[in-house]
Amino acid sequence: MTDCLCCKEKMSTEKPRICPVPDCRKEFKGKGWEGIDAHWRANHEAIMLYEEFRDSLCPKHGGALKEYFGLAEDINAIIREARRCNLDTPFDTLKSSLDKLSKCETGDHTIGLNDLYRRLINAEDRVLKILTIKQDRQKYQFAMGAAVVGWIFSLILLLVNIFKSPPPC
Repeated sequence: MTDCLCCKEKMSTEKPRICPVPDCRKEFKGKGWEGIDAHWRANHEAIMLYEEFRDSLCPKHGGALKEYFGLAEDINAIIREARRCNLDTPFDTLKSSLDKLSKCETGDHTIGLNDLYRRLINAEDRVLKILTIKQDRQKYQFAMGAAVVGWIFSLILLLVNIFKSPPPC
């Protein structure tokens, strides 16, 4: 890990956060580093890779940023798993995916979690819809099966009654 670029440039630890590149000094809106990844990748990758910049930050300048990326990676993995769900996915897998999605408590929306939280909710909605469709399909199949069984039973009773009755004289 390198030294904190913000400390090298004597950047304030107060908010709003400001890009530490001397010729840039973009001020980030919101309560933290929201949008820094896209900004850095678009403008400063030649100076330092974004991941190196992120990892170089000291706790005063970016401790929460590091926590966010750990959380974001976990949540993104869960979202990717949920997006792979379809109507062929077993019920247990769908319910497990839904459980994982609903347990993702983000709480802190200061470092770009708004988009992550929105994607999390969308993935949860998607899994819920798939689960609902599968349950409805299962109920329909059961109802159709019951109807067919009822129809076959009625036909059998009719045939038994026909063959059981004495022949006409």
